[in-house]
Amino acid sequence: MTATASRTGTAHALAGATRAALPRAGAPSRGAYPADRSSSALAASLARPIMDVLFGRRPLHQVRSRLAPQVRNLLGSRALRNQLGGATPDRLRSLHARAVDRDHVEGCAVISTAGRARALVLRWERSAQGWLCTFLSPV
Repeated sequence: MTATASRTGTAHALAGATRAALPRAGAPSRGAYPADRSSSALAASLARPIMDVLFGRRPLHQVRSRLAPQVRNLLGSRALRNQLGGATPDRLRSLHARAVDRDHVEGCAVISTAGRARALVLRWERSAQGWLCTFLSPV
């Protein structure tokens, strides 16, 4: 066997292995369901933008399309800050999320505000437009 034939055979073997690793047509892609992603990835992608609005680091209009009307109204008013002791939160201590099923994710954020730790619970639902935060409440 020549060196060229050996390399060609290796290339064909690698191409076959790559094709075998690809998902079959119509199969959901990896990460298509929340349970396929780690809880830290869920928390980062779904809750951090909301926390940024709460901390005053991001304008509400940037995440408006990802919020249900009641959550959007809560973040846009002073009501949530009043429930958190009147101060603007200053630090995110921890953030956790868990897939309830393929279309629902629930999470918890622990934040610092005025020297105290406060917890918030959140819920997201999958919609035609993507993930929508449908519930936000201090504990």
